[in-house]
Amino acid sequence: MIIEIGYSYQLDKDGPAYQSWTYFYVKGDDLTKAKAKAKTHWKKFVSEHGWSKKAKVTHIEEIKNASTYTPDFIVVSSDELPAARKRKSTQPKSSTSSRKPSTPRAPRTRTRTSTPKSK
Repeated sequence: MIIEIGYSYQLDKDGPAYQSWTYFYVKGDDLTKAKAKAKTHWKKFVSEHGWSKKAKVTHIEEIKNASTYTPDFIVVSSDELPAARKRKSTQPKSSTSSRKPSTPRAPRTRTRTSTPKSK
């Protein structure tokens, strides 16, 4: 079963509160056990993001018809998107390397000297 955890996130006391959600998959059909596991997941989720005082749960509920469920998406206009990143360097990369060119080497050979074994 899929559990939806809805929460509100507020960066500071004066800032706006944003509504969002996260999803949690639980094996089994017991809703009370699934909600308990979802609460445990929520605590871990909040601590990993450092949101312990910024996020509060608004609802925990099961997603009905999970196989056909599609959440509503929010479309953001291009005016609200951040500007494209600019390149740090305006000069193109040179095709030559700063290393010196390699010179061909003669193959290495090993010579083995044997010493007579003492009897």
